[in-house]
Amino acid sequence: PTGRAFVLGLAAHPSAQVFYAGFIAEGQVGVYRYNQAGDFHFVKSVFAGLGICWIRTNAAGNRIYTSNTLVNTISVLDSSDPLNPFKLQEFSLAGPVGPPMLPGQGTTQIALDGRGEYLYVVTQQAFDFMTPEANALHALRLGADGKIDAQTDRVTIPVSPSLPQGVIAK
Repeated sequence: PTGRAFVLGLAAHPSAQVFYAGFIAEGQVGVYRYNQAGDFHFVKSVFAGLGICWIRTNAAGNRIYTSNTLVNTISVLDSSDPLNPFKLQEFSLAGPVGPPMLPGQGTTQIALDGRGEYLYVVTQQAFDFMTPEANALHALRLGADGKIDAQTDRVTIPVSPSLPQGVIAK
């Protein structure tokens, strides 16, 4: 997007001609509509969480999930009206604790399972002050309303000094 530095996390709405982009430094999700010619038009942005890295929509298109690296959280937005999403929940992940006022791990990649029951999250040792145990895979159980009910599992991925990249769920 023009005039936006550090855009990460891109997701298309599954049924509307709407596209979402993560504005990392602002902690905002940008909302764009587009036409058949491929022209994008900025509509608005809404706060989700600092350091947005990845964005996913559910199959119904009524929920948006963002991974917020700088605060180690996952945000859930209501996108029942695709052009006017709003934040429903910000969920903190379990795991290592960092220095005061800093996260112990950085949320990055996310994937929804095919039934929409679980959200899988990869965290990384994103900064030098984080421990190798920050490299992990987390399983989050979703409720019928699409919000996160609980973190059900966390598995450390022993790859340091490398970082785990990507996650796929079926």
